[in-house]
Amino acid sequence: MENATDALKIAFAAFIFIVALSIVFSLMTKIKATADSILISSDQTTYYNWNTGETNYRQRNGRVVGVDEVISTLKNYRNQATYVRIKKNDRTEEFDYSVGMEAKIEEFIKNNSGSQKIYLENIQEITTGGKYKVAEDGVRVIIAPGVTRTYVIYDEL
Repeated sequence: MENATDALKIAFAAFIFIVALSIVFSLMTKIKATADSILISSDQTTYYNWNTGETNYRQRNGRVVGVDEVISTLKNYRNQATYVRIKKNDRTEEFDYSVGMEAKIEEFIKNNSGSQKIYLENIQEITTGGKYKVAEDGVRVIIAPGVTRTYVIYDEL
């Protein structure tokens, strides 16, 4: 009888240990979720200022950014298939990251660093070639892939 009592004590201790371990993991999951939500809400890049067309920004939608965002885009998308267009009144500069584009990027950065210019940012994906079908729910189904280029377009305001 003494062995059965000891076995019940050991089983009860194991049960309590498993319950305590489950509570600890549950609390850690909740703490991580709370920390992630606080981090996301405190990140300034989460809240983009999108222009809805009601102001004088040429009646177009887009994100209103400063020249620092344009420079960041030029630096970050250097190794990707992303093209950057900067429109200034009647002039358009395109940065396609081909050979010799580094000097043009550095010249733009040198000429615009520290300026207070404001731009309207729009992003477009243009797909050329390929075959696609649109399903009933609006999802685009790829039959034969094409080439997709991403354009980040900045209009100087």
